[in-house]
Amino acid sequence: MPDLLLELFSEEIPARMQVQASKDLERLIVGALSDRGFLFEAARGFAGPRRLTLAISGLPAKQPDVSEEKKARVSARPKKPSKVFSNRPASRSTNARSAPTRRASFTSR
Repeated sequence: MPDLLLELFSEEIPARMQVQASKDLERLIVGALSDRGFLFEAARGFAGPRRLTLAISGLPAKQPDVSEEKKARVSARPKKPSKVFSNRPASRSTNARSAPTRRASFTSR
């Protein structure tokens, strides 16, 4: 069974915070793998002065294919472009002039 070794260079994290960062990394990665259905035997986090490491052992060589369908949420009627652009700060300039058309009035500089 394959193993995964994830090592992150973390020079900017203070040394006293490395141990907690390693625990957080392990918790987040293990949680994300479990949520997505990846099975493994063990996971262990390590911390050094400039590195965070996570070793995951017992990953299967191949996972079953997963297909997922997501549909977009139908939103309310979209705003008219004239209303969207009329709220911009640039259109409230003192040099702006309005030009009416058959459907809407537009502001230009």
